Amino acid sequence: SGMVALQSGMSRMVALQCGTSGMVALQCGTSGMVALQSGTSGMVALQCGTSGMVALQSGMSRMVALQSGTSGMVALQSGMSGMVALQSGMSRMVALQCGTSGMVALQCGTSGMVALQSGTSGMVALQCGTSGMVALQSGMSRMVALQSGTSGMVALQSGMSGMVALQSGMSRMVALQCGTSGMVALQCGTSGMVALQSGTSGMVAL
Repeated sequence: SGMVALQSGMSRMVALQCGTSGMVALQCGTSGMVALQSGTSGMVALQCGTSGMVALQSGMSRMVALQSGTSGMVALQSGMSGMVALQSGMSRMVALQCGTSGMVALQCGTSGMVALQSGTSGMVALQCGTSGMVALQSGMSRMVALQSGTSGMVALQSGMSGMVALQSGMSRMVALQCGTSGMVALQCGTSGMVALQSGTSGMVAL
């Protein structure tokens, strides 16, 4: 099997190598590091007891996973799907990226931010727990939505209809604009003002 094991009392290092699979494992008791590498799949795993870091890499899928116990960070990357995931225990950030759909997700526990991006639809979503902001963007409709919990603002923009909506919780303002009809509506809850303008008829109502 071509296996070789080396153990040192000072570092408590153990190395196991198998000629058939080309696997190499290195473990150090001081740092708790473990490395596993397989020639067939090209997988590499590094784990450190101090930081709790784990890295897994596969040659076939080109997956990489990094996890740190201190920050709780996890990164998963796959060459086939192009997925990348980063998670941090302190910020609870998660990032998922897929090469096929071009999706990217970022989530932060502190701010509650979530971002989802898909290559197919070009959608991007950003959500922040502090401000309650949400942004959704789609490549097909080019829609963008921004919502803030503090001001209650919501913005929706669609490329096909050119619609834009802005709503603020403080002023309760709503603005809707449609590229097709050129309509714009502004409503303010404080003054109760409503304005509707249509590009076709050129009508304005206040």
